Amino acid sequence: MSSHSAFVYGSPDELVQHALTAHRSPGPLVLGCSPRHNALITAALAPGSDARTLTRPQAGTRPGTAIAVLERLVRECGPVTVLVEPDHGATAAGTTRWRRFEAACNLTLAPRAVTLICAFDGRSTPDAVLAALAESHGHHDDPEAVLDRLAVRAPLVPPPADPVLVVLGSASIDDLGPIRRRVSAALGVLPVLARTDFVAAVNEVLTNAHLHGRPPVDTRLWVSPDFVECRITDRGRGFGDAGAGFRPGAGGGDLRRAGAGLRLTRQTCDDLDTWHTATTFTVRLSSATSSTHDMNHNGAIARVEAAQVRADAALTRAEAARVRAEATRERLAGRIAPPH
Repeated sequence: MSSHSAFVYGSPDELVQHALTAHRSPGPLVLGCSPRHNALITAALAPGSDARTLTRPQAGTRPGTAIAVLERLVRECGPVTVLVEPDHGATAAGTTRWRRFEAACNLTLAPRAVTLICAFDGRSTPDAVLAALAESHGHHDDPEAVLDRLAVRAPLVPPPADPVLVVLGSASIDDLGPIRRRVSAALGVLPVLARTDFVAAVNEVLTNAHLHGRPPVDTRLWVSPDFVECRITDRGRGFGDAGAGFRPGAGGGDLRRAGAGLRLTRQTCDDLDTWHTATTFTVRLSSATSSTHDMNHNGAIARVEAAQVRADAALTRAEAARVRAEATRERLAGRIAPPH
């Protein structure tokens, strides 16, 4: 990434002037501010300016989606200047999500030619948010260290109500389909896209627990008018990488190496937290039930991307198997000498 800076403004005019200055950089100017500020900046640009707009990043709600939107944009536009007013959350949890977003931008966008400017209204932005700007902007801290500081390490207190679904002792990946269907049925009160997003996140974590963890696997699901939460526990070693699902792959976009499943999970739920005990590893997924229409459509895009990555990987494996089989046939036919 060319740069990632913070700009604290005292009036809309200051923000407009900063945008005009930023637009002198090569490439288009992309605006992700409030609708009013997007309109003011667009009106002040010279006729014919290459300027585009996007929805204000909901970093305080779903940081994984906010980052993915920026990454897709930068991948399509090439060198670009992006000026955004990221939502920094209205609660402590929301501010933590926003801080993860800012740090993760320094991981995800690092290979890209992008000048990212995050703007904040100095008249209304909380002091705690302003104090946290230095950790991920300018000469910022190591983003891996920031994400590690913000990670959950100890078990969180579960929601006060009893879970609506408890599945204990799953020992086979063959259980995955029935569990997924039970989770979907329990989330029947949610809009279709919100339900599909959360089921996709649960499915990814359950799959990882069976393939990379150690059974038995336990699943607990809570549903309330305000949020949904799922905790999946296995007996394996798990992982402690707070950047998992944020980090780009080789070449800046190889999702096969970046972990397509965790990237999808971060885009289909608000929170992904993990912790260890002496004998277990737990992944906690949580989302507000009031997820916006735009975020849900971004979840659908993420599911398509993950499916494409897996299809491409399957084709690559099939081609490698074909080459190996052909070489074996040639050796058996005596066309080439066997390896020594």
